[in-house]
Amino acid sequence: MSSKATSEFSKYWMKKEAIPIYGIIGISALMVGYHITHKLTGNDIVYNHRKNPRPFLESPADYNPAYIKIKEKEVFDFSK
Repeated sequence: MSSKATSEFSKYWMKKEAIPIYGIIGISALMVGYHITHKLTGNDIVYNHRKNPRPFLESPADYNPAYIKIKEKEVFDFSK
């Protein structure tokens, strides 16, 4: 029975044309997993409040969790 199920699975799902699609989906799933893990273990999110009750006290004063870093020189003055 097991060999019949395996042969039917490979007959319908493991065609040579579908292997690149499985690779692309696998790589994208790994990238999503890495991004989620990286964001959930950042300074601004805490899951263990007994171990680290106030994470913002341990982060440096110039810590900016935003993706885009804007300096004051780069901001335009539109009040003129």
